[in-house]
Amino acid sequence: MKNQQYIFILLFASILSIILNACSKEENGGCITSSGKIIYEERLLPTSPDTLIIQGEMDVYITMDRKPRLYLQSGENLLPGTVSSLKGETLRLEDFNTCDFLRNLGVKTKVFLTITPQSFLFVEFESSGLISSTNTLSLDSLRMECRNGGGSVNLDIKTAKAWFIQHSGTGSVDFHIRGESGYTFVYCKGYGPFDLRNLLTPGYLHFVHLGSNNCWVNSSGILQAEIWSIGDLYYMGSPSTIWLKGEGSGRLIPFN
Repeated sequence: MKNQQYIFILLFASILSIILNACSKEENGGCITSSGKIIYEERLLPTSPDTLIIQGEMDVYITMDRKPRLYLQSGENLLPGTVSSLKGETLRLEDFNTCDFLRNLGVKTKVFLTITPQSFLFVEFESSGLISSTNTLSLDSLRMECRNGGGSVNLDIKTAKAWFIQHSGTGSVDFHIRGESGYTFVYCKGYGPFDLRNLLTPGYLHFVHLGSNNCWVNSSGILQAEIWSIGDLYYMGSPSTIWLKGEGSGRLIPFN
């Protein structure tokens, strides 16, 4: 019996050693078993990005102000594996840290990004976490696309045009958008709901619903709804025109 226990312990230690050795060979981050002390770190950001690509587990807070800035808050052992790279006007945020199962839980990298007033912002979200605005994002155009992500998007916006797109049928990002947009397009193909009841669209609102969850919009102009799955679409406001098509069992339902 003791021999069996010894063999099991030896086998487990060997497997663990192989995992740690493999992780340590990664170029960035690698297998971090301790997050370390929570610290702030400022990263150089010489220009305000108009494209933001997020890959990895992190929370991103976006502020609009006069000077571009980038701060990260995380464990001191995790920051080297959290890479920020600016190429042209595209900022890429990536988390290369691995071996999460060996590390103390509850430590998530927080990114504080300040952008300057600009006409356009494109955000691509391929991670798990939160994207939130700390003040109103005043833009001509905002486009946000989520691919295989999980988490929440909470934004306060004032735009002429806005696009919110959930590509993957396995995505579970829930959207909470407030403010005003003259034109709004939504493509929902995931599990997470879109709650746009506090986003007024006085012009044209086009919602393509291929998801299983219920969603909400606020329209006082033209509402074009396409429902191709089981999720219902609730609308508030008084749309001047309603166009409905689709072969899903979900319904278009007014509510106040």
